[in-house]
Amino acid sequence: MLKTAVLVSGALAALVWLLPSLVIIGFFLLFVPGFVLSLMPTVFVYLAATYLIRLVLPLPEGPLSTALAFAIALAIGWAVMQPSRAQAIREFQAAIEPDVTDGKPVALSGDVLWSKPAAFGGETGTPTCDGLCAVLLNLGDVSSVTVAEGDESATYRLIRAPERPAVPFPQDMSEIQRHIPEPGDLPSGNVSIDRMLFRGMAIEARWALRYANGDRLDVSKDAPEPDFTVRWQRGDARAATSVARYAILDGNGQALYRESRVTAHVPARVFHFAFRGGSAVDGFSSAHFAIGRDAMTEAPSLPSGADQGRLYARIDLPSPVAKLPAPPPEPGSAQRLLDLLAGALSFAPGEQRQAIVEAVRSSFIIHGPDLAEARAPLTAALEQKNGPLSGTVAENARWMFAMLRMGAREEDLPFPPGYSDHAREETLTLALKWIQRYEDALAPQE
Repeated sequence: MLKTAVLVSGALAALVWLLPSLVIIGFFLLFVPGFVLSLMPTVFVYLAATYLIRLVLPLPEGPLSTALAFAIALAIGWAVMQPSRAQAIREFQAAIEPDVTDGKPVALSGDVLWSKPAAFGGETGTPTCDGLCAVLLNLGDVSSVTVAEGDESATYRLIRAPERPAVPFPQDMSEIQRHIPEPGDLPSGNVSIDRMLFRGMAIEARWALRYANGDRLDVSKDAPEPDFTVRWQRGDARAATSVARYAILDGNGQALYRESRVTAHVPARVFHFAFRGGSAVDGFSSAHFAIGRDAMTEAPSLPSGADQGRLYARIDLPSPVAKLPAPPPEPGSAQRLLDLLAGALSFAPGEQRQAIVEAVRSSFIIHGPDLAEARAPLTAALEQKNGPLSGTVAENARWMFAMLRMGAREEDLPFPPGYSDHAREETLTLALKWIQRYEDALAPQE
């Protein structure tokens, strides 16, 4: 009878191992068939072990001998897992570091290292000066920011060099605003989202004006010893031990702030095969069997899914990071912004060109009437057929939004030749919606 059970379970185990989709079908039908099929590889291993132990050991025939052989098989299943389980638990425990959450936000100064995960997809190249980098360089006490992504790093300093080309230029500057709520923001809703959106534009506008007035970012590969390190470590679900951690360290490596979430999938106490169903997104095509593991999680102060706003909140940043309405620009800024825009369209590479164009446009949106003298040159540029500023309806609507903010009348908005009546109407509708959103965002919040 035991031999028959071994043969039957072995056949079923081979079937579901080769066709794991059968287990999925079983779960969808009545659950019980799927559950039983998911156990077959483990059942086969222990029945086969029991049968072999019965053959090897001098045990008399009978159910008690079979039960003893099965107990020995279970003991072996427990013993073989202990070395790898103990090693995995040691690695899990070594990754745990105590939280440091007391104290005020940290005032950064000197040379700052901003260490963050590499972009998804494994993209490589020189890390750009992102939103946090740009905000830190605006702090008078920060002399450099080294941005490290994976194995790549670049050190940025703010210098005065109007003769230099306007590259590199900060990128993704407005993204930081999404993580830093400001006084007066609503907890949720479109108005709150728009306030953050336009504050993000204000950050871009500030940097466009800085570049227009001769400031530049200097970039080098020579990283100084950091006076402070701001670290964002993203957890890796594929790793045996996953560490998600936000930390701020001083120049000696002492944690001034640290929160972590450490999880691990260690080998199970007793050997067994676990069924991994995969995802409905790929039609469960990744379903498979694997050696069973137990999930372990450190009692975390860092909630699952917490974003980097939790880290930014522990840095002593100016509040608000960007003011609305923004302070007026210096006289002559309109022409200097147009020169910056023309230069970017002439020589800047793709992503840098787009970042500069968007930042200059943000300046025209945020400062509106103060830059009205730029209207005529922009009108000429926007009326060009296939001109450098022409784009999709959504892009054109943002330029029309900027023109309206600078005082243009609806009937005077510039469109290139051949722009259809339908496209004009759609563009104008979107531009007017932008105007309304801007006015709503600036209105006092109750």
